[in-house]
Amino acid sequence: MPKRETEVETLSDLRQRLSAAPSYPWQHLANWIEETEPYIVAHFGTYMDQFRRLTQKPPSTSYPMAFGKNKAENEARVQRFNADREATDKKNYGESKARLISFLDGVIRAEQHKQVSEESIPPRPESDEAIIPMIAKGPPIFISHASKDHKLANAFADLLQLTCDLQQKDIFCTSVDGMSIPNGSNFVDVIRERLVGSKLVVFLLSQAYFDSEFCLTELGAAWAMATRPLFLIVPPIDYSDLKGVLQNLQAGKINEPSHLTHFREALESALELKKTSGARWEAKRTEFLAIAKDCIDSQAPRKHISAEQHKALEDKYTEAMSELQKAYADTKALAEKYALLESKKDKADVKAVDDAFSPVPTEAAGADGRQNRNGQENRHGP
Repeated sequence: MPKRETEVETLSDLRQRLSAAPSYPWQHLANWIEETEPYIVAHFGTYMDQFRRLTQKPPSTSYPMAFGKNKAENEARVQRFNADREATDKKNYGESKARLISFLDGVIRAEQHKQVSEESIPPRPESDEAIIPMIAKGPPIFISHASKDHKLANAFADLLQLTCDLQQKDIFCTSVDGMSIPNGSNFVDVIRERLVGSKLVVFLLSQAYFDSEFCLTELGAAWAMATRPLFLIVPPIDYSDLKGVLQNLQAGKINEPSHLTHFREALESALELKKTSGARWEAKRTEFLAIAKDCIDSQAPRKHISAEQHKALEDKYTEAMSELQKAYADTKALAEKYALLESKKDKADVKAVDDAFSPVPTEAAGADGRQNRNGQENRHGP
């Protein structure tokens, strides 16, 4: 068994032990963290920053109490306080454990995906054009944004291209001609392909972004693939609005000059880009900030939703993440198919492999009359 595969299996075992461990009291999780951290450092060091953020113990809850002269009432208050604190700590610790498990699942899937991409699929000969093309490598930068923020995303992509050592082909952004989806291509398939192939995903976190189920799926996909993320907040969204796995991550504000400069430095470091003119950056950044201000000022007022609406959105997010996992399984199956096709020389063998992986026609499959391997209807848009 290859060394990396063995290391991933060990990480899967550690994940199973975490899943079986009680989340309360915290000492159970602390024991697991103490045992697991050296292994992460030794074999999965690129994920260490995220691991350390996710393994921080949540602060204990405190409530103000006022004591009176009645001893029995005071004791009752203390009992209620202890019960409330225990219930809250159990909830917080349970959520921390769930986020940690989700993170480990993402690392494991990402490493398994790398094994399929780098080991199972042999290099494609230059002269061979008869076999179905391999999954394309996407541009280094993927800009994830809501369609309603197309003007802002367009200006941001221009800022990067004009001030960093980047070409048009280095950026994928659906709002920019030349950086978007080729005519005649399936929207969802291209998004998935470019996202998987990117080195860095830039998230423009606006109100429209969090309102979009499709955007949240992109966010989950980047997390699952362990693709390096960079976050920019678009007001009126603020740091207090970042919940769940986002609440401990570093993010800048897209309308703050210093935050944009820090973002540029992080991007150049992540992609090992050549340093460019600071004077040009200052000028183009000022132009961009004017456009960003117009975009932010033109946004509709923030919506306040009820608890029921919030629960419904959480359910939609869970459903989107489930669809993402199915999509990942499809991607892995395609990689396996291409690996088999590359090893076949006879046309009959190629057709047999192609037929084995082809969708099955059905009357209920939608307009094109076909279903994918999971039995879902094929879709041609988000």
